[in-house]
Amino acid sequence: MPPILKALTKVIEYDMAPTLMIYFFMIGLGQFYVFAAVFGFFMIITGSLLILAYMKNLHKLIVILRIVLVFFTVCGFFNLFIDDMVF
Repeated sequence: MPPILKALTKVIEYDMAPTLMIYFFMIGLGQFYVFAAVFGFFMIITGSLLILAYMKNLHKLIVILRIVLVFFTVCGFFNLFIDDMVF
């Protein structure tokens, strides 16, 4: 298996799964507006950088990008929770 596919699988399964779940909830509940779209774009960029960080074994960058993903997850949850109290 190529190293990029291993890194992609690791990022999606372990790092981005909670964030993707929250964003899928936003889409399903009809709360996906401009705020979520902009943060989703930056989440995809963060995931791409995380794949590169895993391939090059940059541990400090991995920690920083994981923290950024936690920030996007919390903001997405607050977007669901605050907007019309749906969740």
